[in-house]
Amino acid sequence: MKILYTNYHKGDGGGHTTYLTTLIQHLRHEHGVVLAAPASSRLYQESHQAGLSEAVAVNYSSRLWHTPAVVARLAGILKAGKFDIVHVNGSLDHRCVMLARMKLAGPRPRIVYTKHDNHEISGLGPYLRANMATDHVIAVCEDTRRKLRESSYAHCPISTVKNGVDTDRFQPYAATESARLRSAWPVRPEGRLVIGSNAGTAAYKNWLHMVEAVALLPQALRQQVLVAVAGGPPSVEQQARILDLGMADQVYYAGQLSDVRPFVAALDIGFVLSTRIETISFACREMMAMGKPVMVSRYAGLPENIDHEVDGWIVDPGSPASIAQCLARIIPQRQHLPEMGRAARAKSLAEFGVQRFVGQTLDIYDSLLAA
Repeated sequence: MKILYTNYHKGDGGGHTTYLTTLIQHLRHEHGVVLAAPASSRLYQESHQAGLSEAVAVNYSSRLWHTPAVVARLAGILKAGKFDIVHVNGSLDHRCVMLARMKLAGPRPRIVYTKHDNHEISGLGPYLRANMATDHVIAVCEDTRRKLRESSYAHCPISTVKNGVDTDRFQPYAATESARLRSAWPVRPEGRLVIGSNAGTAAYKNWLHMVEAVALLPQALRQQVLVAVAGGPPSVEQQARILDLGMADQVYYAGQLSDVRPFVAALDIGFVLSTRIETISFACREMMAMGKPVMVSRYAGLPENIDHEVDGWIVDPGSPASIAQCLARIIPQRQHLPEMGRAARAKSLAEFGVQRFVGQTLDIYDSLLAA
């Protein structure tokens, strides 16, 4: 099978990069896999590390006057590659692939579209893409599937394939190693409950809600907590908010990490508190695979990861008060966290495995070609 993966992100790409790198790593041995992504993207730059020998630079642009050149570039790639499947991952690359496929004579590749985000599906663009250039839609969570069923994509075959993580790569560290990693941080973690997130520091991630929640706690509880985050540098406004809350000594920024595992290993609890864009969260599943119970907001597909008070907690979206109430219950019962961490790891092994994710995706490709 010949597969072309497309992605429009020019920078880090977040979960899109993780998603596509995982598929490429696991399908490249038995299938012809090509990537078409911007040369400036982390996905393109890391494609060789993923074992992909063929990646072509396509600089997708939302500017209409650039569209003809991008479409011509993609049409040439499609014609030369004679692909069976084109797997698109966003509205911009989907639109360009739609127009490029129209230029082909003879057999045309089937198009699979993964809906990664929680943006509203409305307007002429989704209608055209759904009716002219979508043979199958992948939803990354049940919440997304429900929304697709109420959109222009309702007539398309829709499958839920939840994101998978490599549970061999993301696995628990020994307690002694976790303690050693914490002790190397340039802050004082001893005796504190370390609550952290590798989900990033973008505003929609709402990581400041955790900082605000800790600030709401009574002093006796508040002083027991350290909040740790990894991702892009916090904005000036975010840093100012931390200072205003008097939390500067209780927030640790770990930086933009190429390998998040040592950071996650040092945590006691993880959190993902998004209220926009997010769907299922690779970061949440990575932390759970490493044996960390995770607190999530009741938003989109995030609660689908968690059994409340078994392997994590579900709190009201956008509510530092709800988070603080949850923390006030957790802190005095810290002795239960290792048990919850083991439950998180067990769930990841049962439900989050990468082989399941890749296998279900490949089954969709096979079903399209068999039709």
